[in-house]
Amino acid sequence: MIDAGKYDTAIDSLETMLEDDPKNADLLNYLAYSQRKSGDFDSAAQNYERALMIDPEHKGALEYQGELFLQTGKPDMARENLARLENVCGMDCAEYKELAAKIPQ
Repeated sequence: MIDAGKYDTAIDSLETMLEDDPKNADLLNYLAYSQRKSGDFDSAAQNYERALMIDPEHKGALEYQGELFLQTGKPDMARENLARLENVCGMDCAEYKELAAKIPQ
């Protein structure tokens, strides 16, 4: 659903899955991603935070939260996430490269 851009359907499904597994950082990350892509930045921000509270080194959540920071005019916070990604997986991991490419120099 996410790959097809059907974010509203994905959100409904992910929220249902989270009822059974509320501490699943992957589900929270996908939920936040779908919310961000739908334009619900506040909910996305909350769910990226929830994912990172469960797993502070979640590469996907760090990357996508960084993208949210860029979308909401917070490039310094995006750079902080980039530094966290560098500590977690180095400069060669896909998440680091993706976020680095989007941060203005």
